Amino acid sequence: MKGFSGILIRLSCGEVYLSLKDPVTSKKILITGANGFIGKPLAAYLAHCGFDIVPAVRTATAALDFACNNVGNMYSRAIGIKQDYPQAIKFYTNGCDGEEANSCFNLGNIYLYGQVVEQHFIKAIEYFTKACDGEHMDACNKLGKMYIKEDKYQQSYKLFKKSCDGNFSDGCYSLG
Repeated sequence: MKGFSGILIRLSCGEVYLSLKDPVTSKKILITGANGFIGKPLAAYLAHCGFDIVPAVRTATAALDFACNNVGNMYSRAIGIKQDYPQAIKFYTNGCDGEEANSCFNLGNIYLYGQVVEQHFIKAIEYFTKACDGEHMDACNKLGKMYIKEDKYQQSYKLFKKSCDGNFSDGCYSLG
């Protein structure tokens, strides 16, 4: 889902949709909520407006997790809305629970630096580990740096190597 820009749409009936714009084709895509159903009149109207209707539950789940990270970023950075760290943490947590590596990385940073929450290295390590497992190379690099402080050099080396092999230049620098 990287490169997509989108808007989360929540209808009064409680159904959730994600409106995305494909970065390659610039085509609008509408991904339905978890039940994969939208009414025919709404679908016809949205198709008329240029949306592709994608009722794939798996895709919808990944897209919603990605959207959670983006909404978390909006709250934490005050992008178009009032800054609200507890809301950001809520959305990052929802995204991370859904395996969205960026959300896990953001939570790791919040706990590493003690932003709005009490600094908690164990939680930071847990979130960075989950992000690294999701191929977030910056998370692998940060995790490696945390392990160096604990004299766990072999683990650090493996994480720096993974980060470097993943074309993350800071990981290569840390490896050297």
